Amino acid sequence: MIRLKMMMGIARAESRLTRRLVRYWVFMILAALVGAFFYAQYSLLHYQFSSASATVGTLNPRFLISDIGFRYLFVFLVGIIFLGMDVRARDVRERMDGVLDALPCSNLELVFGKYIGVFVPSWIPLTLIILTLWAVGFIWGGSIQPHTMIYLLFWMAIPAFTLIIGIAYCVLLLVKHRGAASVLLLAIMAGIYAAFFFSPIWLAPATDMTGGALNSFPSDIIPEVITGEAMIQRIAVMLMGLGLLWMAAGFHPRKDDGKFAQRFGVGLLLISVAAATLGGIVLARKNGIEERLVWKTAHEARLNDPVPNMTSITGEVVVNPGESLALDLEIGFLAGQGESLESALFSLNPGILVKEAKDGQDRPVSFNQENGLLDFKLNETLASGESSVVRFTAEGIPEQFFGFLDGAH
Repeated sequence: MIRLKMMMGIARAESRLTRRLVRYWVFMILAALVGAFFYAQYSLLHYQFSSASATVGTLNPRFLISDIGFRYLFVFLVGIIFLGMDVRARDVRERMDGVLDALPCSNLELVFGKYIGVFVPSWIPLTLIILTLWAVGFIWGGSIQPHTMIYLLFWMAIPAFTLIIGIAYCVLLLVKHRGAASVLLLAIMAGIYAAFFFSPIWLAPATDMTGGALNSFPSDIIPEVITGEAMIQRIAVMLMGLGLLWMAAGFHPRKDDGKFAQRFGVGLLLISVAAATLGGIVLARKNGIEERLVWKTAHEARLNDPVPNMTSITGEVVVNPGESLALDLEIGFLAGQGESLESALFSLNPGILVKEAKDGQDRPVSFNQENGLLDFKLNETLASGESSVVRFTAEGIPEQFFGFLDGAH
């Protein structure tokens, strides 16, 4: 059982030692400069060119602080490795290992205390930097949106720091030679970064330890910062980091009353749950891509079918942000020159489901809706140039990526 008072005492001692390290300040200042540079760049681009370009207008630093924070974390996570180097080596080097090994604390309290002692000095500067940028934006006239600050500080930073510290502690306690452990940790970091930058986008939930690629692309119109998928992924990354810390307590050479098999088993269980969760998210993403390929194939198969020439569209659209989109529309159309129409084929987002359809004489119209294709079966065949109308009601939540069918139309 972990005693909070004992763990926090170890954490306070580790925190003081961490703040005295030169490498701590070097990586913190370097990461802060990188983050501030990109914040200034986005701010300048938005200020100078957003009125002339909608694309540049999306580079709003009010909402893109998570993207800026990703760059900060990208640098500082490398520094976390070097901050975790002293999980055991410093005690041995200073000939304090015998004293610490005699303390009445468990290895779990020791490892988690040292983790907190590295985590807190790493997290607080990021908080101060974000608050400073918020103040600068407030004075400038466009302060950072609070939800993006919360996402960066809690959902991005905490799991990322926990995972990297867990990896560092496990490697450093398993590999006795400090130089070899450093090289191995840098190789692991390089592998993680390479997997993130060079793997397909559907693998991002498994390769993105920072969460920077999983956040939404928010704006004043769509202010959503974190999706359910991203939230689950961040929880899984946190569990993986905690599992590694638990295993590190088992690997620690210091003898206590704990059982290695029990600690290793708990750590392995947490890591397995996290891996299964990440795998499920990846599988769901891959299935989503395959579904879009089905939509694309279905549209390409109907490219040569006769389609109606739309002449008018009137009605009512009710938007409940984040909940639903309701349509009550009347579409006017006619048959093209040299063509006759037995059905009226349209494209409609597959997330919007048609409930009822009628023609101009208020007669029911049968329809088939599949893979983003909406096919109304007309009550009478339209000869070339003849017109008709269809009224229908529909409701649902639009599929986000339906409009991108690689040119199929």
